[in-house]
Amino acid sequence: MGESSIFKWEKKFLKFIEKNLYWVITAVVFVLGFLIRIPPMEYVSGDFYHYLSPWFDEIKESGLSHQVGNYNLVYQFLIYIMTKLPLKAIYSYKILSCIFDFLLAIIAGRVVYHLLDKDRRAWGSLIATAVILLSPVVILNSAVWAQCDSIFVFFAVCALFALLKEKYVLSMVMLGVSFAFKLQAVFLFPIFLLVYFIRKRFTIFNFIWVPLSVVACGLPTVFYGRNPLETITIYTEQTEVYPYMSLNSASFWQLVLKPMDVGHYEAMKTVAIYLTFAILLGIMVYWIMNRFSTDGKNLIIMAFILTYVCFLFLPAMHERYSYVYEILAICIAVIYPKTIPLCCGLHIVALLSYASFLFGTVPISFPWLAIINIIIFVLYFYVLNVYMKNTTENTKKA
Repeated sequence: MGESSIFKWEKKFLKFIEKNLYWVITAVVFVLGFLIRIPPMEYVSGDFYHYLSPWFDEIKESGLSHQVGNYNLVYQFLIYIMTKLPLKAIYSYKILSCIFDFLLAIIAGRVVYHLLDKDRRAWGSLIATAVILLSPVVILNSAVWAQCDSIFVFFAVCALFALLKEKYVLSMVMLGVSFAFKLQAVFLFPIFLLVYFIRKRFTIFNFIWVPLSVVACGLPTVFYGRNPLETITIYTEQTEVYPYMSLNSASFWQLVLKPMDVGHYEAMKTVAIYLTFAILLGIMVYWIMNRFSTDGKNLIIMAFILTYVCFLFLPAMHERYSYVYEILAICIAVIYPKTIPLCCGLHIVALLSYASFLFGTVPISFPWLAIINIIIFVLYFYVLNVYMKNTTENTKKA
């Protein structure tokens, strides 16, 4: 009798799971995402010890009356709020970044949901969310390193999502907020310019919302004597902090100059900027001449390719600056599964770069890592352009 009752209870439980499988797996993913971030909370990286912790202490002691470190005003304001919480500095930084890990995973899932067909969108969205939430690169960035890349990339993906839905003012505002957190949001400007040129559905004056949003993000610090215009001017100073063509990153410049070659930086950085501009322009002209649509899946693919180019060819790239296109690569892998091997390769490159800095692990030299990264980009460029061409032709036929 007892065994029969237990069996009945088990059957009810199994039926419940079967009936609510999607939500059960969603809950498991979020719980795992939370649990996996707890063990590394105590890990102290070199960046935290030398920079983040002293900045936290200085802001706690003197407030926001002057510039501390090289983060923008809005992030300094968040640090100031964190100093008021009964938490250790390391927990404050990491918890904030981890919260945005979850938000980033959710908004990326929404992008995938929006782009997939009805029969794939629910599970596709969940897969994208799960992969981002459990990605070693994402976990290392926030829970181990205490970096804030998930924050600016969250707003960057929000900007792309708004652009997908043709909410142009909102997309500009979100891009501005992203830019207010990190200079690397500039990687997305080419896709916005391309959409403006091809779609012709909004005025160029909409772009004014970007700097307005950047300045608005600095307004809370006005009460502490700061000038909100510093949200923009601070970036001119940041570009001079690290006078190296490549910093622990698998960029093209690993093949040209030694990583710490300061002597040639001033001359080569201008060359790098012009080269990047030329490559971006060439790619965009190719898309325009072939009448590629910037709607739907093409928008995310184009944003991915253009941000990838920025990382590969701009000067002074850190390993973490690839974060934007790494997240977009996951979305594309769910949308177009044939890119899964390339997505894995891309993330392995990022993982090796992270491990080199965080743990001193150097299983491969950076010039070789750069070669692998460039090959992955070339393969991506070919595969995705064929996909976009077919998508554009099918749309025209329809």
